[in-house]
Amino acid sequence: MQSYYWHLIGFIVTLFIIVNSPAEVILDGSWGSHDSLTGPQFDIRAELGNQVGHNLFHSFERFNLNAGEIATFSGPNDLENVISRVTGGTPSTLDGTIRSTIPQANMYFLNPAGIIFGESAKIDVPGAIHFSTADVLQLGEAGQFATTHPQTSLLTTAAPTAFGFLSDSPHSITIQGSQLSVTQGNTLSFSGGDLELTQSQLQAEEGQINLTSIASPGWLTLTSSGLTSDDTVKTGHLTINDSQLDVSGQGSGSIFIRAGQAQLNNSKLLSKPQGDKAGGMIQIQANDLVVKDSDISTSTDGPGPGGKLTLAVANAIKLSGITGVFSSARSEQPPAGDAGQVVIKAKELYLTEGAQIGSGTFGPGKGGEIDIQVGDIIALSGSAFISVNSQGTGEQAGDAGKIIITTRDLTLTQGAQVGSTTFGNGQGGSIAINANDTVSIDGYAPGDEQFPIYPSGINVSAFGNGNAGAIELVAKQLHIKEGGAIGSSTYGAGQGDKITLTASESMNIIGSAKVTLSGTEYTRSSQVESASEAGANQAGQVVINTPLLILADSGKITTSAQTAHAGKIELQVGQLKLDNQAAITSESAGAGEAGQIRISAGEQIKVNHAKISTAAAQAAGGHITITVPQLLALQAGGTITTSVQGGTGGGGDITITNPTFVILNQAKIKADAHGGNGGNITIKADQYLRSVDSSVTASSQLGTPGEIRITALNTNIGGTLVILPATFLDVSVLLKSFCESQATGKQSHFVVKALTGTPPSPDDWKSNRLLATTTHNSAATSPTPSTANSTLTFPAVVVAMACPDSAKLTSAAKPASQAVTPTQLF
Repeated sequence: MQSYYWHLIGFIVTLFIIVNSPAEVILDGSWGSHDSLTGPQFDIRAELGNQVGHNLFHSFERFNLNAGEIATFSGPNDLENVISRVTGGTPSTLDGTIRSTIPQANMYFLNPAGIIFGESAKIDVPGAIHFSTADVLQLGEAGQFATTHPQTSLLTTAAPTAFGFLSDSPHSITIQGSQLSVTQGNTLSFSGGDLELTQSQLQAEEGQINLTSIASPGWLTLTSSGLTSDDTVKTGHLTINDSQLDVSGQGSGSIFIRAGQAQLNNSKLLSKPQGDKAGGMIQIQANDLVVKDSDISTSTDGPGPGGKLTLAVANAIKLSGITGVFSSARSEQPPAGDAGQVVIKAKELYLTEGAQIGSGTFGPGKGGEIDIQVGDIIALSGSAFISVNSQGTGEQAGDAGKIIITTRDLTLTQGAQVGSTTFGNGQGGSIAINANDTVSIDGYAPGDEQFPIYPSGINVSAFGNGNAGAIELVAKQLHIKEGGAIGSSTYGAGQGDKITLTASESMNIIGSAKVTLSGTEYTRSSQVESASEAGANQAGQVVINTPLLILADSGKITTSAQTAHAGKIELQVGQLKLDNQAAITSESAGAGEAGQIRISAGEQIKVNHAKISTAAAQAAGGHITITVPQLLALQAGGTITTSVQGGTGGGGDITITNPTFVILNQAKIKADAHGGNGGNITIKADQYLRSVDSSVTASSQLGTPGEIRITALNTNIGGTLVILPATFLDVSVLLKSFCESQATGKQSHFVVKALTGTPPSPDDWKSNRLLATTTHNSAATSPTPSTANSTLTFPAVVVAMACPDSAKLTSAAKPASQAVTPTQLF
């Protein structure tokens, strides 16, 4: 709100200056007389200045134009540059028209005290025009045209090459309500201190627009890519409010912006060629960039390729509201140009409130690549998008571009997505994400009854004949929670592609999203999903590599198909933990087969009240293959199942190999079928422990049951295990409180004696010998008869305990034996 008031105050002050500025065009006497020119038609002839070769120099003490006034520069037709300076130390207020009748001559207008453009300001020149608050204009390598110190000037025939600023705080340029344009193919340039555009339009058809803000001494060099400087030059503030910069035409020009703090509010930057010429570029370089409710876009409407769009920011880019950073190919008929590349470079990137970065094609042209390189964090929230699309529906529809993201951390929340979509014959674009640390996908945005939940996520989709793109993600940690998703979906004849996820430390898929609309509750699990919703081609494959994979609280990894084959699932993990209704599934609801699930674990797999399953409605069930060296534990309703609901398809096989322990506690392993044969179950383990309420089945309602092969040392010991006592035996309660020998100084003692004879072999199955001897306690002084002390002798040693009192060693009754459960063993 404070920013708004300051802009309002600035607008009022600027308007006051414009309205109350006298019309003044006064020569400063550098060449000839010190005279005021007569308006409102100011005739600025060549003889009023100084011509050096193809350069014409003018020097003014003041230069102001009111609305309706025209300043016309004239001279020989062979002039190439008309260069003017204002030396009086007061800003120039330009609310009239600057005109030139010199064919093809470029114009330079310098006033180091500042320049203000009003609502009636116009430009009518045949060449390029440059406005600057620089102190010096460099000419070639040796010449210069000075403004603050005119006497230091050295005029030459060389063309201008750079703007020199001597002040720590160069004066500003303000453009208020103006419509400024140059002729086709030429440049419109502004350089100075703070730059502010409000309710204005700048147009350079097939030309170039330069906006450069500088906040220190330094040089700005004229190049084909705008005004450039070295790293020692500090850049200033640039604000564009309710304005438009447009370089569109049959071909297209370029827009170059250089600033420290750059802000765009409700504004547009456009580069849109319509002919066969290549599009120009839009390039913004800044320390920080804030864009709200604005459009920055390059496109092509004809056979020429679209231009490149680059945002290069040292610190943070913040995009919010109805903001789009786009490149597109819009021609719907061949020949059609391809969309340009979008390049984003920053330390931090934030997209909120629906802001988007995208590239798309609407016809035969290809979509552009999006390349995002961010050093620290990329955070998308509030239904923000990074997307590539192919929206052409004709036979020659172009392919969507691809998305490449490189960062440390990527965060997607509140329905934000990174996505690729194709609607016709074009191929969907691929997504490649490389995060040095963490990718976090969290939550959702609520929708309507048709789409009640919009998950945060990374998604590729195909709605026509084109295939969906691939997803490849690499990070240290990947977190998907509260309804977030990574998915691939096809809704037509297109085929799903592979999802490959690699997390070098851990991967978590946890929780679900819940939304209540009109009294109905909708739920969506956090998941990695590949689905063929209605098409004839199979869903894509899911491949996951990580040392630790945790699925909990309804988290899922799933492939599915309505009519085609479901995709495969391959997991390469160290540890796999499934808990509380988590699932790894592959399902086919139609005539297609369920996909295979292959899990290779380096340590252990635990499935607690969760499932690993494949299911087919009519065709063959998918195989499940699990390889794990240490432990496979299914507990509390944990299941591994393959099933076929109907038809003659056989149940999928289940193969479990190499674990030291397989534990089933209230768990099931099933390979069932309906009309076909049941699947085969093969379990090979060192130890196989199954509770009495667990089961392993391979049934078929109409076909032949499958075979069950279990190879292990123990195959069912659930009925022979007992529960150990919950407390240790306290021997002290069995002894008298005091040994009588304490009164006479006698002490209790242990005696260890070697066992005579040869001990049994360690692998002898016979019972160990137990020797028992009785010794009389001659030292007892108790009036009661002394008792014998038992000495228990085991193989290898004899352990004897002697106590001088008359204590008696007894044993307590053992509790009744009960069945032990596997959870009490581990």
